[in-house]
Parts: sequence; C-alpha cells; structure tokens
Amino acid sequence: MYKVKILIVILSVMILFFACTESRKKQHEHISMLENTLQDSYDTLKMAKLVELYDNYVNDFPSDSLSPIYVFRAAEINRVLGKGAEALTNYHLLIKTYPESAYVPEAYFFMAVVYENVLYDFTKASVSYCEFLDKYPEHPFAKDAKLSLEYLGKSPEEIIRMFENPPTEDTL
Repeated sequence: MYKVKILIVILSVMILFFACTESRKKQHEHISMLENTLQDSYDTLKMAKLVELYDNYVNDFPSDSLSPIYVFRAAEINRVLGKGAEALTNYHLLIKTYPESAYVPEAYFFMAVVYENVLYDFTKASVSYCEFLDKYPEHPFAKDAKLSLEYLGKSPEEIIRMFENPPTEDTL
C-alpha cells in the first residue's frame, strides 16, 4: 500500500512537471509569434498584448531564464508606448528580482529616460542618471547619461543657443 502511494505521488509530480513544461513552451511560442508580427509594424494593440504575455510568463515562471528578458522587454514596450509608471514598475522588478541580469544597467539608465522623456520629472531623472553613473561609470551609456544631465530640462532652443554661444574660458 505504501509503495502504491509513493508511485501515485511520483506520477502526479511528473504529470505536473510535464504540464508546466508544455504550458511554458506554448506561452513562449505565442510570445515569439507575436514578436515576429511586430518586426515590421508599430501596432500598439499588439504591443500591449505582448506586454500582457510577457507579464503572464514572468508570473507563471519567475525562475525561468527568459523571465528577466521578458521583464526588460515589457519595460521597453511600456516606455515606447508612453506608459511611464508601468515601465518604471518593470524596471524596478528587474532590478529587485533579477539583480544579476545583464539588463540591470540598462534598466537604471532607462528609468532616467522615462522620468525625463515620458513623465517630465527632471528632478527624478537627474537623480536616476546620477545613480546610473555612480553604479556603471564605464557603461557604454555613460556618455549619454552625462549629456542628458547637461541638457536636462532645457528646450531645443536653449540647447541650440548653448552651441551658438559657447561659454568662453579664461585663458589667464
């Protein structure tokens, strides 16, 4: 009787494992298919659906190796769609849940971009750019962050005037 119970438990675990694997595979295939349809278009409805699929996958399989990638992609789509709060939520999730991910430096940088270009919160953008530069001073985006800080909150006209009238240096 005891052996039968153990056999039932083992079979149940195996069935559950294979069911989850199949679900994971189907979700991944659905995501890949939708990503492919978006290669040549800017269909905002499909983009929103893709974010939903990414979120579902990450919720269902948080420890899967694709999850940090999908969190980052969801953040990027939300940023592009002008959904600043959602993008920030995704970036924070990536940093907190997947701190070893290769996407974490970009998450810090793009949080600043969201504050600057989506939410127009120049104070938080400045803090975020500085945080990025403190953590990743040698990152390829470091020059971009420095330039963004220099021109933060300035209108295009002000930036043009800065180039037309560069500050003079005292040579004495």
